[in-house]
Amino acid sequence: MNINISKYSYALLLAPFIITACDNKSEHLPASVAPPNTVTFCVDNIPAGTAEGESIYLAGTMNGWNGGNDLSDLEKKPPLPLQPGGEQCQYKIDVPFNKIGDVHQFKFTRGSWDSEELDENGYAIHNRRVIFDGKNNTLHFSIKKWKDLEGGVKEKPSTLVGKVETQVFSTPQLTTAQRTVRIYLPAGYDQNNESYPVLYMFDGQNLFDEITAGYGMEWQIDETLEKLVSEGKTKGAIVVGIDSPNKNDDTELNPEVNREYKKARYREYTAWEWDLPGTGHIDPLGEETSDFIAGVVMPYIENNYRVNISRETTALAGSSMGGYMTLYVGTRLKERFSKLMAFSVVAQDDPMHGYELRTYIEQNSDPINYPTRIYMDMGTQERLAYAPEPEMLIEGMQAMCSSLKKAGHSDVSCPLISGALHDEISWSERFADVYMATMER
Repeated sequence: MNINISKYSYALLLAPFIITACDNKSEHLPASVAPPNTVTFCVDNIPAGTAEGESIYLAGTMNGWNGGNDLSDLEKKPPLPLQPGGEQCQYKIDVPFNKIGDVHQFKFTRGSWDSEELDENGYAIHNRRVIFDGKNNTLHFSIKKWKDLEGGVKEKPSTLVGKVETQVFSTPQLTTAQRTVRIYLPAGYDQNNESYPVLYMFDGQNLFDEITAGYGMEWQIDETLEKLVSEGKTKGAIVVGIDSPNKNDDTELNPEVNREYKKARYREYTAWEWDLPGTGHIDPLGEETSDFIAGVVMPYIENNYRVNISRETTALAGSSMGGYMTLYVGTRLKERFSKLMAFSVVAQDDPMHGYELRTYIEQNSDPINYPTRIYMDMGTQERLAYAPEPEMLIEGMQAMCSSLKKAGHSDVSCPLISGALHDEISWSERFADVYMATMER
């Protein structure tokens, strides 16, 4: 049975996982009759120190990244324990795919993200990826170390390239007491007196350095721009990365944010109230975030760095909910930004009331007086816990694209990126082309 989530509940897609749970029982189905579009994940080796009989879990796009102990939404985010592998391997689980070319990202844990797997050096690993090729293969994996047994994650060497300065601002109006802003200065900045275009970006901690990135993956903005400058394709730009709420921020005004920083990011990165299944009510701070950018960050940058303050040389960019905020802030502050780049924009009607943002754009844009170049995209293999099939996110993006055009914007690009996933690696792979097409055209 080739299950289509758009027609059946997500719980049905999990049926193959349930089948593997019958291992070593009489009702267990042999591999020869495993459901089609299923790949068996076999774990051959586990770290020394793993307790005998201890459960190992799969956490990834197939279950909303539930590390094993999240019981908030068992339909869309079920825990996925592996089963004894018998003669094949130590542990195994059958993983369903919808169609050829589909991608799942994942990691292994021992029941929570505090016990996720690490590489052989004790560093956080990038998400594992499997692309379904149409065959019911068995794939073999080896787990090197566990986070908790190593006493935590070993800090990686910095991946920073070029010059990035930081400034910390007091932010009582947001979810943390203070907020870090990271300022990348283009190659040659200290050797001349030129003014530069400026690109403001959301989720600043993920832009330049793996050691500050929330998931250990960065955009490589610094590497990309250094390369473009060295090739003579651009003189570069000052890039201002505004951190979203994260565990590195001072949280004295809200001690819960260390445990709920994702919810805090949703608050700052949406402009209307909504409810997130498994998390609760989202009381928006999008307007306050916009005011922080316009009233605090931009004046500081313009007074302390050689930026060209013309609207024509001022741009805004972000990804996921940062893409949502790019469109919202770019519309609210249309007199300040002439270029918007919204990567993998997330603005679903369910759950975050994307229709309110679309209505806002349609009613508040002024493309005649403030013409704006807008780039917005979506990968064909992007999944989130509340959008487990790529078509859901694609439909949301395309609805937003229609609203931009309905608002009168004519310089709008809304491509689908074949095979691209919802992560910083995918965004980094297309940033150079998007930057050149948006900032240099």
